[in-house]
Amino acid sequence: ELRRTPIIALTANAMEGDRGLCLRAGMDDYVSKPVNPEKLYEVSCSALFGTSTTNILAQKPQVETKSVAVESLPVVDLERLRLCTDGKPDMERTIVKVFLTSGEASVKMLTESAEPNGNAEQWKAAAHKLKGSSAQIGARRLSEYCRQAENDFAAAPESKRKAAANINKAFEDIRVFFQLRERERE
Repeated sequence: ELRRTPIIALTANAMEGDRGLCLRAGMDDYVSKPVNPEKLYEVSCSALFGTSTTNILAQKPQVETKSVAVESLPVVDLERLRLCTDGKPDMERTIVKVFLTSGEASVKMLTESAEPNGNAEQWKAAAHKLKGSSAQIGARRLSEYCRQAENDFAAAPESKRKAAANINKAFEDIRVFFQLRERERE
């Protein structure tokens, strides 16, 4: 018996009505970025098994989540990075180069937007962009700082300057991490 492969849209579009557009285009379901693993699991179970996930979720081992200080998060989670690169050093170099180049622009925009006359929407957009790209390569600390900054886009300039300094430091830690990693490969 032939089975149809379910198609789940994974998109950065998170506006009201986007899910309907995906379904009308023939998708079985829709998940927006940043991806929530619980939501992805729920949508996948529904698409694969055609049932509510209540019974499936009851059987799924529960993972205890703990509040973790941002500073204790790894500079780069190598397991996450390997998902993007298939463990290929050349692919990693390319991804890191693109990340560092685009990340510099986001860090600069955050620094400029932290000033008293800074643009809150630019702050939010830069934090969002850097949050997603850093999460993709496993830069969990930077991603978390950016998540906080994105949520606090209307904060006072002093708070934004502190957040921008944390983001800048985390970004530089990533640059150093990859420089050392390259030296180790030589």
